[in-house]
Amino acid sequence: MDSDYSDTESVNSTISESMQTTDLFEYIDLGKDKIAYKKDKNCIICQAKFGKVGIVHARKHYCKFCYRGVCAKCSPQVAVHPVERKKLRVCNNCCQKAVINKYTEQFRMDIDHVKLQQDSVNEEIQKILSERAKIKEDTENLENLIESEQAKELTYIQLKKSNHELEKKLESKKVQNEKLMKEHKLKKTELDSQDKNYQKLVAVIENLKETIKSCKEECVKLNNELAEKQDEKISIKKQIEERIAKISENQKSKEDFNKIEKVKAELNGLQIQVEKEMTEKNGMIKEISELRDENDALSFKLKVAKEKVVNEDDKLVAGTSHEYSAEEEEKFNDLKNRRKDNQAKLENLKIELKKTEPKAIDPLDYEMTAADKPRPCARCIIS
Repeated sequence: MDSDYSDTESVNSTISESMQTTDLFEYIDLGKDKIAYKKDKNCIICQAKFGKVGIVHARKHYCKFCYRGVCAKCSPQVAVHPVERKKLRVCNNCCQKAVINKYTEQFRMDIDHVKLQQDSVNEEIQKILSERAKIKEDTENLENLIESEQAKELTYIQLKKSNHELEKKLESKKVQNEKLMKEHKLKKTELDSQDKNYQKLVAVIENLKETIKSCKEECVKLNNELAEKQDEKISIKKQIEERIAKISENQKSKEDFNKIEKVKAELNGLQIQVEKEMTEKNGMIKEISELRDENDALSFKLKVAKEKVVNEDDKLVAGTSHEYSAEEEEKFNDLKNRRKDNQAKLENLKIELKKTEPKAIDPLDYEMTAADKPRPCARCIIS
């Protein structure tokens, strides 16, 4: 209560001080009729009747601002008149209106100022919220960027590690490639050498084929000659039989008989020699056939060797490595040696065949015994 009373006194004191200045009543609405108080019989504020006997404050006064009749109790204050610029009586209503106008305007201005400040604060708040949202968005973007950079850094580390491993593998591949290139050069040199040897073997085989062909032709020729000689032998035997028949009919002397026996013995020896020559001829024919089969086998082996050389060349081109064994080299050398031996054998056979050609026989120098039997010709033996 004491506090409220002191506050009221402070306000009243402030109002009294303000009434002594011109700014409190400067904008007050003045009364339009300056003689309106003359019509008033009672105080317009407390409704006390003017001129009542025994009441001090019943004297009639009027407010110099609203020009209405008031008692002394309701007009205890004076204020500076805004027009006359003098301190004149003012009623409580005008004081209240002036105070209300003054402080209402002030309050309105203060309220407007507060509203402006509030709007400004709201704008600042909105700006701060916008900035905060932007900062939050920037922070999220920055966090995302940091995460992205961290992921990129992790990816970079992984790629760097993978790149290092790839470099090691590439270096290893380079060393391996150089090694393979060296092996390829060596194998190519070996293949060139083997190809030359193969070409030589092919040439040797061609020569062997020509030799075998000539031997076959020679064998056919010898077989034909042998058949002719066999026919001659049969003819001679017939002539001898005819001669023996003539000798038997004539019954010549003992000397002729001894001569016949001698001829028989020589004929038997000749027959044994012919059979021996036929056996040797059959052996030579068999050996020629075996040489022919062996040469065919050599041709097949050389063909297989050629295919193997081609396959090895393909392997070298594909980048694979292969080691030739000593056994394979020995096979090539063995083929060469066997070719030389076969060629020498064929030459010897040709010489032997020429040596075993039967000589011409005089049919009158021999006679056939009755024990001789007919034999097949050379063509039948060969076939």
